[in-house]
Amino acid sequence: MARPRPLWVAGLVACAAWGGSPVAADEPAPPAPAVQPATPAPAPAGSEVWRVEREGVVMELPVGNLSEPVREVLRARMLQQGWKLVGPADAGPQEPPPAPVLRPLEPGDPIPEEPPRTLPLPKAAPARFAGATLLAPEAEGAGWRMASVPTTSLAYALGLRFGDRLLAVNGSAAHDALLAGVTGLRRGSQLTLLVARREGGVDTIEVEPLAPSASERRARRRARVLREADPQEGSR
Repeated sequence: MARPRPLWVAGLVACAAWGGSPVAADEPAPPAPAVQPATPAPAPAGSEVWRVEREGVVMELPVGNLSEPVREVLRARMLQQGWKLVGPADAGPQEPPPAPVLRPLEPGDPIPEEPPRTLPLPKAAPARFAGATLLAPEAEGAGWRMASVPTTSLAYALGLRFGDRLLAVNGSAAHDALLAGVTGLRRGSQLTLLVARREGGVDTIEVEPLAPSASERRARRRARVLREADPQEGSR
């Protein structure tokens, strides 16, 4: 014969059936958990953006992947060019920039004839940036390839003009200071920057690598050997 259940067990079963709880009426209800304010998620690495303004033109520069010395060089150069840092970009999802529309250069396209010019780097620039010089183009080139949009913004903020030629004589100086989106620079390499016209409201850049060909390297090596062996022979 089954033993009868105690009364408190029957009360628990009844409360469970009705969805209630066995809490007495005069017992205070437990306090509600405090609502914690939502904390914004940390920004991903490399997402810091500067907002700069000059003559009514507002531009956003992604600087999250640049080191602090490079940012100081960029900030000093932008101040020299008349840009004002109006603050970081507004928080929120960043829309991808529109893809630039490029037209290949034709043989008859005009290239402004300007005397060679040099953009001096700030005195506070690190030693590895010494020697980066901008020269006028020597001739039309071929094999153009496009740099990235952040590179376009950096070059525009630095005041590069159509046809400027960048001579990278100190390893990756140009890669770190000016051409963050262009890879493959070696010590002594040269690049020609062509700041294209505004097409669809986007400033674009085309880059021509000027690395010497194998035949040119052999000819230079032969001339150097002859010059070291016989200066008169090497000068012919």
